[in-house]
Amino acid sequence: MNLSTAMWAWGLASAFTLWPMIGKSLQVSGPWVSAIVILMSTVAGLGLAYGDMHAAPVPDIKKILILCAAGILNGAAFYYYGVKANDPAVATGQFAMALILMMVIMTAVFDWVFNGTVLTSQQWLGLGLAIVAIWLIAK
Repeated sequence: MNLSTAMWAWGLASAFTLWPMIGKSLQVSGPWVSAIVILMSTVAGLGLAYGDMHAAPVPDIKKILILCAAGILNGAAFYYYGVKANDPAVATGQFAMALILMMVIMTAVFDWVFNGTVLTSQQWLGLGLAIVAIWLIAK
């Protein structure tokens, strides 16, 4: 991964992890935090994609339906992430760190299942360290 890509990843990771911390610090309920952030994420995402969509071919209906199902699943996960992260009984940072590390693991699994990507020995080591980190965070 080159420096530019790593910086993009850093910026995106910051955006993904910032909002639950802000919501909890403002003492806003999880459902409200999730709903507001989902709505504004949709507005921003559609606004950014609108211009680029005209240059890209329209996917066939089967692909659109599969992506709609993935979007529904993502929306539900997004909502419950916000609810759980803003629960006063939950250590938000600990929960978010464990979730993000689990996303690292699941990304490798799904990339293998859907795209056939095979991990290098260094990447396997990274996944092993992620599992150890989840265990340490959960303690």
